[in-house]
Amino acid sequence: LVRSAVYGAATSSVRRRTHRVLAEVMTARGDADRRVWHLAAATAEPDAGVAAELDRVAERAVQRGGLEAASAAWERAAELTAERQSRAQRRYSAARHAWLAGQPTRARRLLEAAQTDAVEPGFRADIARMRARIEWNTGSAVLAHRMILEAAAEIAPTDPARAREMATFGVAVASFGNDSGVLINPVELVPDPAPADPPRPRCFGRLLLGLHRVVQEDWAGAAGALQDAFLVAESLGPADQDLLPNLGIAALQLSDDERALRYHNLLLSRAQNTGAVLMFRYSLIRLAFSQIATGQWAAAAASTEEAVKLGR
Repeated sequence: LVRSAVYGAATSSVRRRTHRVLAEVMTARGDADRRVWHLAAATAEPDAGVAAELDRVAERAVQRGGLEAASAAWERAAELTAERQSRAQRRYSAARHAWLAGQPTRARRLLEAAQTDAVEPGFRADIARMRARIEWNTGSAVLAHRMILEAAAEIAPTDPARAREMATFGVAVASFGNDSGVLINPVELVPDPAPADPPRPRCFGRLLLGLHRVVQEDWAGAAGALQDAFLVAESLGPADQDLLPNLGIAALQLSDDERALRYHNLLLSRAQNTGAVLMFRYSLIRLAFSQIATGQWAAAAASTEEAVKLGR
């Protein structure tokens, strides 16, 4: 209490001088991150050097699963950044890791701030995708469907690959009955990937078509396209954070319980390894569907109970 009272009574200039002195004397190897935080607290104006050091603090935090700490470091780095695009990118990184750490309100605030500074169209599309993802999970899934397809249509003429991934997200949302009625045909936004294209875009292309057929209740067409996606995914090796959830949704829609369990267990394992609380909860919820379908009642009960605790 005395320490807090002394700090609270100090003027801002005294605090900054004190933080700077502490930063100067913290030379031990184990004090690297604390030194940078004191340096950041001593800095009142934009400073590219301090911002870059905070970037490294954030990256080290991610490596040890400290997503909330990483988000805080990137947010402070953004506050010390004068150039608009770099400031937006740091706020986006802060928002993404806040979201994965289970802080949707803070993530939304950071994304809105990033959007005001973002200039590059592809980056603005990434911000829109993250905002739609938060809306799907914490707000209106129907609104999320509209948001993601409108953003996909905007980026499609200049970045078909990004638009394809966003459209796949859109049809995945719609496949659970959340079609917003927006007058955008997701499969017509971009051409199908060519057979010679890399596996990842080809996998997204088949997922897009297959999940769109699910929305249309064309189950024969959906099965063919989604089975193709599964085969392409096998050649990819470890799927990434954007592709893997869509593969899991596709398996759920086809009642392919073996694949759904495998994809969501893989998501769960990655979430545990990275400290991504949000993805851990998401994986548990999706995993429970397949556990119920295969009669794994005790496992399903445990998954849902843990997901509810995390949600609260």
